[in-house]
Amino acid sequence: MSDSDAYILQAIRKELPSLTDDLCIHEQESEVDSLEHQVQAFEATFHRTLAAPIHKLPQELLVVIFRFCIPPDNDDLAPLCSNVRWVLLRVCRSWKYALEETPALWTNIVISPDVRPMTRALELYLSFSSQCPLWITICEYEDGPAFRDNWCTAFWEVLRSAMYRWQRLRMHFELTPIDDIIMRLIPLELPMLEEVYIQSGGRDVDPGELASGEERSWFRDAPRLECAHLSFIEKRSYAWYPQSVTHILTAQMNGDMLAWALLSFPDLLELTFDQEMYTGSIPTFEPIHHDNLKYLRCSGLTLRYMTLPALESLTIVDFEDYLDMKEHLDISWADTMTALIHRSKCRLTDLHIVDCLFQEKRTYTELLPLLAPTLVSLELAPSQYSHTEELVRSLTRTESSSGSLPYLENLEIISYPLEEQEDHGSDSFVDVLATALISLRNEVLANKWHASLLKKATFAHRNDPFVVKMRMACLDSLPSRGLDVLYTPYSAPDERVLANWHNFWADPSKR
Repeated sequence: MSDSDAYILQAIRKELPSLTDDLCIHEQESEVDSLEHQVQAFEATFHRTLAAPIHKLPQELLVVIFRFCIPPDNDDLAPLCSNVRWVLLRVCRSWKYALEETPALWTNIVISPDVRPMTRALELYLSFSSQCPLWITICEYEDGPAFRDNWCTAFWEVLRSAMYRWQRLRMHFELTPIDDIIMRLIPLELPMLEEVYIQSGGRDVDPGELASGEERSWFRDAPRLECAHLSFIEKRSYAWYPQSVTHILTAQMNGDMLAWALLSFPDLLELTFDQEMYTGSIPTFEPIHHDNLKYLRCSGLTLRYMTLPALESLTIVDFEDYLDMKEHLDISWADTMTALIHRSKCRLTDLHIVDCLFQEKRTYTELLPLLAPTLVSLELAPSQYSHTEELVRSLTRTESSSGSLPYLENLEIISYPLEEQEDHGSDSFVDVLATALISLRNEVLANKWHASLLKKATFAHRNDPFVVKMRMACLDSLPSRGLDVLYTPYSAPDERVLANWHNFWADPSKR
């Protein structure tokens, strides 16, 4: 009871008439005691209402909320000292305790150049992560500060001290040579490293040779490394990867990478060539057989030499520089793919193609019938809408046809901006595609042909001119019929882009 309340009660007692009956006095005192208890209960209730509801949540719920508040590492480009975790730590004691006692909230570290001292922040960050595996991102961009302008030896020593816990490593550099960064981290001891992604503005990095003449590599001795994207290497690439690698994204120079990758790594599951470069005529290869490769991205020119019995997902890119060369004018891309499937006896479930195939009659008479029993996902990247109409029309399900791919469940259309197209036949293409999508969600037709219903359709961002037309035609209404319609996020041509390790590989087990 407060002093003011006690004073009031005493004043009231003085004004009461004198009582000679002890029982009456006892009743009055009991009533006063009851009032005093009510005052205490009211004060406790009042103070509880002043506390924010989030302060009443148990720690495990706070942690779930924090996971949603902390931006994904792929989108978080803030310097380490500006990390949102430091803001959450300062809110209150309960939040601070929840953050400090949850190491899993401190496993993703994004490091970019900063004029402020970062060593203490890094030490705290690493201490809060306990012994959890770490996902490390080190990045700089052309329009921002550079690491080379503000080296701090103590900072890199602290970062290197936790190297034994690195599980994923992502680097993106525009200004500082990658060699300079690696020199700050040597010796590279990476017993837990499973994935590495390095993008560099410079491409002059070379593993060099030891005195004995043997090749060396920064990552070749990482015993658990499985996924590797090293965009800066073009020569002697075999020196960079351990035998444990199963997923590789690299460039192909004069075809040497193809034979090297497939013959050197018997456990390779995914191989992606982000570009293919030839200094002269395209070389020929000896036949290449690989038993385990499931996911492949390359130009159609290299398919003629492969036998891949385990292949499930194939992405064909158009190698435009050689399409008009005299020795390649008679190449039939549909024939090349058909021969690969027959030769390999593979069962393709995912196909991603450009419009070099759309214009060939053999695509409809030979290739699609061969793919029909197994193909589940199809991605089309038309540079001209008119080239794609016939293929999309063939997918349409009617009373007299099951469509060319009866078991298709996922369809993705990668559209080009209208101003970049030579043929602005988008209106006609919209009509054809809308008709196909509606038919592929028709349950009556699906049951009639014992076919699959289309489950997912993916398009560019919602404001893309072609997508706007498609939304008006059918996309806004098809979700009510059970179709999952997805739109890819918009990214400006000059937007900062990091390799997103959550969806980088075609292999779904790596997402």
